[in-house]
Amino acid sequence: MKQLKIAVILGLVGGILNSDNLNAQNLFSDNFDVNTAANYTVNQDLDTQALFSYDYSADGIPSAPNSTGGSTLGVRFRANYGDTNPVAAAINISPTGAIFAGDYTLRYDVWLNANGPFPGGGAGSTEFTTAGVGTSGLAVQKSSGTANGAWFAADNEGGSGIDFRAYRGTALEGPTSPAYSAADEGAVNRRNANNTFYHTAFPGGKRHPRASKPRFRPSKLERSRQVRSVSNGETSQSRKSAIRLLGRLTA
Repeated sequence: MKQLKIAVILGLVGGILNSDNLNAQNLFSDNFDVNTAANYTVNQDLDTQALFSYDYSADGIPSAPNSTGGSTLGVRFRANYGDTNPVAAAINISPTGAIFAGDYTLRYDVWLNANGPFPGGGAGSTEFTTAGVGTSGLAVQKSSGTANGAWFAADNEGGSGIDFRAYRGTALEGPTSPAYSAADEGAVNRRNANNTFYHTAFPGGKRHPRASKPRFRPSKLERSRQVRSVSNGETSQSRKSAIRLLGRLTA
């Protein structure tokens, strides 16, 4: 039987900044301490749910590392909710109508649940959290769908053959891609949770683990404009978008 998947976004840490400098202008932020559902577009498969202003302390999750005043409010995502859809399901939110230009950084706190026994997890335990930039804000962000932009995925218990993933649209970056900060370690490649880079970034071995903080660091979108002549002698402009993936998953 499939397991219920739960993820909680605990807050956009500093939100979206226009550079990697902590003193940079804050373009967008949300601590989710109040219900801001009206500010977001929810893109989802069947059998999924997003619940804003959710008190995650009810699930035994401690206050997020970057919360203020010990707040335990966030957005809860559930996939395979009700288990009426027999395939993997995805859900994501995007700020409605928000457009960001230039170089910027997206940071957030997230908690991912997994059913035991640990450390490997039980049947159906593997799930991913995803984050990205340069999307239309209107698509379900999964590799088997219509995902766009540049985005990362990380699983919760190292139970996948590819635990850390970088995508351009629906195309997965390969095992030698510079999109990953980790370096290959013999037979353990840069996308595998057994890589010591991730052990340092996301330390384990704690009885009550602190909410982990995957961050999506600067992802630079490069857009070029081409001017070309058409057969009737007039000139038309067409925009071509090229994405150069500069992001990193770091602690």
